Amino acid sequence: MGRMAAVRAFLLSLLSVRYHSEKGTFVRSFPHPWLIWEPGLWQPAQSAADPTQTQGAGGGGHHPQSTGDALCFELAERRALKVGRARSCDIQLNDATVSREHLLLEPEGLGSGWLARPTTSKNTTDLNGIRLSGQSLPLRAGDQLRLGDVICTYNPHAAMLERLEGQIRKLQPKR
Repeated sequence: MGRMAAVRAFLLSLLSVRYHSEKGTFVRSFPHPWLIWEPGLWQPAQSAADPTQTQGAGGGGHHPQSTGDALCFELAERRALKVGRARSCDIQLNDATVSREHLLLEPEGLGSGWLARPTTSKNTTDLNGIRLSGQSLPLRAGDQLRLGDVICTYNPHAAMLERLEGQIRKLQPKR
């Protein structure tokens, strides 16, 4: 049996509710940066090891998820984290346009920052629209990584709290 992803993942909507209902406890319990898989076009990866996964009648094209919920990965462990669609990855992105081992996130020095580095030159990885070609680059608040067709946003702790506040405002009824 393959190992499970090492990084905890939460839906943005559920994190927002938890943040709203237990703000002080939440801030102390989740003091880490986050990598957020943004809603968007999605092409499920087909696995030969899992015969229950089938192609749809449309040939496995993209499935629109632009109104869906973001998936938030908590970057709590300060060690190199593999990002990709393989079961061996710490952060799993089940999208056919993402390589099995697409990206490596590495802690930046002694602080709380992170570096992003594609695992091979064949991977299509952009940081804020600029192609990453093997070098490690630091991630800053709001930076967007494109892995294949998947967009992930990096949010340090303070930026994540701001995003949760914005999500709560969107969910509150209009007066």
